[in-house]
Amino acid sequence: MNEEASQIQPQTIGRSMDSDLTRWMEHIEDVLTQLEHDLAGEIYDDESGEWREVPGARIMNDRGINATTKFIRAYANRNTFFSDLSEERVLDICRHASFAFNDLLFYNWQEFEINLTYYSTVHNEVITIIEMALRRAISGAERASITKLEQVHRVYQTTEQPRGGILGMLRGSG
Repeated sequence: MNEEASQIQPQTIGRSMDSDLTRWMEHIEDVLTQLEHDLAGEIYDDESGEWREVPGARIMNDRGINATTKFIRAYANRNTFFSDLSEERVLDICRHASFAFNDLLFYNWQEFEINLTYYSTVHNEVITIIEMALRRAISGAERASITKLEQVHRVYQTTEQPRGGILGMLRGSG
């Protein structure tokens, strides 16, 4: 790392950040959206540009889908990503989540109209999503990545750039 970058103090995590990459790293909405469509038995139709339901492919009803995504969000969120967890703690949390999610499915399978053929698949997919989210926090890795991105972004912004940008240079005012 160059000297200028090493002197930059990391920005407080949680403040509004400008970087699209940073915002993308903080969210798992694309994963949850895909899971919702999978559970609803929907596939993306490239021709129409819309999701369409495949008859007989629905795994659970909307109440079950909402309960499932809510369950995941309790474990996979910004607070988790910016934590500093050990491998052992991640596995403990995953074990707890596995038991809790199994209970949620078991006690509500009729209300959620779960296709029991996919019970284990749904359970395993949800716990894998949670585990992968938690692994982002092992030894504070996610927080360190964000801090590094912010440092690089600041160094880039503070390097001398012509005034007026490229248009200013072309017009001769830079």
